[in-house]
Amino acid sequence: MGNNKKSSLVLNIFNHIAPFYDFLNSVISFGLHKKMKFLAIKQLDLKEGETILDLCCGSGDIISIILKKYHLNLNITGLDFSEGMLKIAQKRFENNNNVKLIHADAANLPFEDNSFDHIIISFGLRNLEDIPNNLKEISRVLKVGGNFVSLDFGKPDNYLFKRFFNLYFTHIVPIIGKLFNSYKEYDYLQDSIKEYPAPSVLVNIMEQQGFSKANNINAFLGFVAIQKAYK
Repeated sequence: MGNNKKSSLVLNIFNHIAPFYDFLNSVISFGLHKKMKFLAIKQLDLKEGETILDLCCGSGDIISIILKKYHLNLNITGLDFSEGMLKIAQKRFENNNNVKLIHADAANLPFEDNSFDHIIISFGLRNLEDIPNNLKEISRVLKVGGNFVSLDFGKPDNYLFKRFFNLYFTHIVPIIGKLFNSYKEYDYLQDSIKEYPAPSVLVNIMEQQGFSKANNINAFLGFVAIQKAYK
């Protein structure tokens, strides 16, 4: 699959599944996806008055959790290239002046250098065309001393967990998607997970693209992994 094909495919997928994206996330994750996201958010170590970029923000789940869990005066920007997903996020935050939503491509971020104290991406890095270049762009707009956190599917080490993980995403998840007329979309999910680099490889790529102190945190039996790094 070429890069341009992947970008168009991902855009079509997220525009199509936007209306039931959050519900299916709950079903597929056995109701754990918000706990996974909160675990990633906690790695940001947020403080009063800081600026946050939620990259590939989708329907705004990460932003919603931050607002609910942290009673801080934060300036949050959500960015996504799916208009379908952003429409849902816009309804969610239409009365919140501290949240700004932008329709743009993560490969070419419309921000000045050193713009954000924190950048987080949740189940989104895997869908980007060129991970090394995207990480370089993320580093560019992150302030010196700021931190970047990425949450996505992991690569379980335990043989039994790995077998269950592969069987679940190869056979069960596409069937769940089919119930919502989204078999192809959730069939893509298993391919994207297989192609996604292992956490240790991602940590190395981050350091090559201008980050420091990059490390990985496995969670939920290794089914998800969180990479954290600083600029």
